[in-house]
Amino acid sequence: MADVLRLLAVHVAEPDPGHFEWVITERVNEDRWREIDRAEDGYKTYKTAMASGLVALEEMISDLDVGPRRGVDQTDHPHTPPEDTVQPAPSNGKDAASAKAKPKKAAYFGFGPIR
Repeated sequence: MADVLRLLAVHVAEPDPGHFEWVITERVNEDRWREIDRAEDGYKTYKTAMASGLVALEEMISDLDVGPRRGVDQTDHPHTPPEDTVQPAPSNGKDAASAKAKPKKAAYFGFGPIR
């Protein structure tokens, strides 16, 4: 059975002033998202929380070339992209790093290095 791409998002919540937590959610249907993971500890800055949340999201995905997948029978509503949506070309694998390889230096996600 074909796998469908899971619709995941990472955002930062501020439950208390100056206390930031990353949150990963998954789209359940057109109107609802479900929290699937959250930082156990808070961060002092939005930047650090977001960068850590992106690392957590990346670690959930076994193959970053194809993204997080779920069998069609496990979804409430399989996602079908709109007709006029441009779809990315399939990867030839030459630019893909090993999914199991961990970066040896600080990771960057547009927010600077993760500390």
